Formats: sequence, C-alpha cells, structure tokens
Amino acid sequence: MEQEGIQEEYVTLSDWYEDWNLDVARDKMMFPGGTTDPHMDGSLINGYEDDQLEIKIKPDTKAVVLRLVNSGMAGTQIIHAEGKHMVVIETDGILVKPYAVETLSLAVGQRYTVIIDISDDPIKLINGCNKMMGYITKMFWMAKSQPTGELRFDRNIKDLPGFYRGELYKELEPLPSADGNNIKILGDRENNEDMQRITLDYVYARDDDDVRQKYGTEMYKVNGKTIQDYMESPIEVESGKTLEIVINALDHMRHPWHMHGHQFQVISLGEKRDGTLRLGGEDEETTVSDAEKKYHEDLQYWIKSGKTPMTRDSINIEGGSFAVLRIEPNRPGDWLLHCHVEWHVAKGLGVVIRELPKPSQQSQQQPQWQQSNEPSSQTNSNETMTKDFSTSKVKVLSIYFLIMSILDVILYWIII
Repeated sequence: MEQEGIQEEYVTLSDWYEDWNLDVARDKMMFPGGTTDPHMDGSLINGYEDDQLEIKIKPDTKAVVLRLVNSGMAGTQIIHAEGKHMVVIETDGILVKPYAVETLSLAVGQRYTVIIDISDDPIKLINGCNKMMGYITKMFWMAKSQPTGELRFDRNIKDLPGFYRGELYKELEPLPSADGNNIKILGDRENNEDMQRITLDYVYARDDDDVRQKYGTEMYKVNGKTIQDYMESPIEVESGKTLEIVINALDHMRHPWHMHGHQFQVISLGEKRDGTLRLGGEDEETTVSDAEKKYHEDLQYWIKSGKTPMTRDSINIEGGSFAVLRIEPNRPGDWLLHCHVEWHVAKGLGVVIRELPKPSQQSQQQPQWQQSNEPSSQTNSNETMTKDFSTSKVKVLSIYFLIMSILDVILYWIII
C-alpha cells in the first residue's frame, strides 16, 4: 500500500529480438560454429519499444519508489535519473541500508528498489541496454504534468556520472533480519575448518569434437561438463555446513550468474583479468596470484569492518576473473546455479548442486527430492525411471530446463 506522498512504480527493462526465440536458436546458435550471442534488435521499457515513454506521477507525490527489473535475455541494463540520486533500498528481495547512486547497473535477472525525489518536474531517465558493441539508448519521463520538448541524450552511456558496470558488493549492506542471523559473514573465520568449498571453472568449448557430436554445436562447460550432464549427476554438498563457491571465468565475457533456492553472500569479486582463484592447495604454484591477494584482502575487510557482504541471488562476473559466494545449505534438494543469459544456459552454462540432508534429517524423514510420488513399477525399466524421476524437486528442475533448452532447441527441430 502506498503511503501519502509516495508513489510506487514498476519498470521492466529488456532486450528485444524480432525473431521468435526458437527461430533464433535454430538459425543462429544450435549448429557447428553457431553463435553464443545472437544479435539483438532493440530494447524494451515496460514491454514497449518506443522511446520517450512517460510515467505519470500524481500531483501530490513527493517521492517515487521505483522497482526495477532486468527481465531480458542477455543485455546488462543501465539506468540514470538526470540530476537526481537514486537511493537503493533493496537488492533481489533483500533490504539494504540506503545507499545513493547516480547510475545503476542491472545484470540479467537482477532486481533493485530505489527511491527518487520527485520535487522537480519532470524527471528524465536514461536507459542503456548493453549489446555486443555499445548500448541501445532510450529515455523516458516521470512527470506530473505533460512534459514539453524532446528528450535528447547525445553522450555515450559510459559517460554518465557514476557509471559502473561492476557490483557494489561492499556498499550495499543488508539490513539485519528479524532474527539477526544475517548480520555476519558466513563462515566468519578465514580458515574455517567446518566450511566446504567447490570451485567451478567455465569456458566455451570451441574445439571439442565429442561435444559437437553429442549436441550438434559447441557448448559451454563447467569443470568439463555441461548443465545437461549435471542434471544427471549433480554436485553433492552437505547441509548445515557453510558452502563457499568459487566461480572462475576462463573466457573474456561478462556473465550474470543466478542461484535458485538461496541468496548468497558476495565474499570477493575480481575485476576484469584478475585471473582465476586457486585456494586450498588447488594450484602447486608458490607465487600468490592477483586473484588470491584480492580474495584475502576482501576477507580481511569483512572481518575487520564487521560489515555484512552484499546478499542477493544474481551477480555479474567479469571475463577473465572470479567470484566467491557463500551460502548456508539448509534446503536439501537440487538447485540450479547458472548463467542467466538464456542463450548461454541453453548452451550448457550452469551446474546443479544437490544439498544432502543431515544424517539426523535422513533418519527421521526422507527429503522431498528422494521421495517417490508413485509405488514402484513392476518392471526393471519402470523402476529405473521411478528412481531417476522420483523426486518432485528433480521433476521441477527437469521441467525448467526442458523449457529453457530442450523445448527451445531440440524439440523445435523435431517439430519442424
């Protein structure tokens, strides 16, 4: 419910393609030499391709609560309110201490809530949708009365004040939750023996004949496997034991990573070309890399400052760099961790993490993902099928993935 003098508005920002996504996948992606990033034809604001849209503001409004969503397929979105600061109060459903920015960057799938003072009328907002070479630029109004004149923006999006495509992971600090459990860094000691860690290295396998033979095109691989492989053989982790996830980008592109079922703390985040992060004897080299230095500097920052790392479920990771995320596995089941560029997840960029229940939980009650929805079948083949698809969690993930990739690619070929 809106308070007096406060108006709430939703703004979705998206890239746009003239062709149906199945046609894009068939004609531009899913064949040997096919692209990973089809050409985008435009951008949308609240579903409209038009430039100079207007959001009508009530006469007595003093401030606008703007809920921003990047609902696109691939492009990072930039938003700027000319002559105004936007006060960030929420990231991906997590309330944060108010933080003022001039320009905000949204990775695919990210959500922000900002407050903008509307005492001036009208307010010009500038939007840039990132494509392979530059930005698609549009402008729109927030106005109490009919705006006059034409919106113009003759500069480069990168010249906007406060422009930054990275993540404000040290600035956007979560507000304490009701139980206060979120106000410390997970695994708060640097050498926490109770913490488990997985390292994920991803790259586009351009010259892999086995992949081309299996999928008919090149695919992304994470630790040598595609997300399709992880659907059959998930990465298993323990419940109730802090999990540190190291993600290393071995290619040059920026990728937005998203996790299902959890909101993670962003412990450390490399800049472009900081290199891969190797910890805990993963690398025999004795010299300390830039990535390792950055990781330990960030850990010390959290410990000494007492601040809580930014917490959310989607984050941009620069090419040739790394990210370190931490979660508290407390939801036994299978959860996707994947690139949120829909073209990339269709080409294999992601993993499935299976949270195993604690022994005490397992003895008391089988988790949902292990429970069979139907009695055992009479034949061995049916028993195998029941075993493979017995859990409702796996079924949900399977349906999700089928929608995103198989229906978008393989079934389309069969249909036509």
